[in-house]
Amino acid sequence: MVQLLNRTPHRRIAGAALRRRPGRAFVTWLAGTQRGRKVDLAVVKITGKSLMTYSFTAMNSLDNLDVLIIHTIGRKTGEPRSTAIPYFRVDDGLYVIASAGGQDANPAWIHNLRATQGVSELTINRIRRPSVGTELPANSEERARVWDRILSIAPVFSDYQSKTTRILPVIRFEDVHPQQGRGKL
Repeated sequence: MVQLLNRTPHRRIAGAALRRRPGRAFVTWLAGTQRGRKVDLAVVKITGKSLMTYSFTAMNSLDNLDVLIIHTIGRKTGEPRSTAIPYFRVDDGLYVIASAGGQDANPAWIHNLRATQGVSELTINRIRRPSVGTELPANSEERARVWDRILSIAPVFSDYQSKTTRILPVIRFEDVHPQQGRGKL
């Protein structure tokens, strides 16, 4: 059903409209301003869907990507931080890419995650739960396999990788159950 909805004419029309100047301006506002990111985060908290990701996928003729909210503690401020990012299910794992759109610097959330040894919380489908994120080693077989699978779903990450000299981090998240240890999300 989701695949059908992603290919309906309104997605093609939305993609064409978003590639035009007003549409690009909206996406730039969402992604490039603090207020835009806050609006998108509020929409994700309420609906479980991201305006920014919807716009991005429509502009790039991709299927809609699922989004999670990663909740971390700021490494410098000690304040709670929340960021909405697309995630990918590969085999039985849940993975995210710290792409920052191909910028030379990693996004702030990964620095916060590293500072807390991967301890965070994730909100998926409006359910918040504790988790542990593990950055996959750049030369590992698991990373190569996951990276190839993610590129088959969202080839734009290949463009992001080509824009920067850093290797885009791939993070695997696991659920934390206080009595049982780690598990699947």
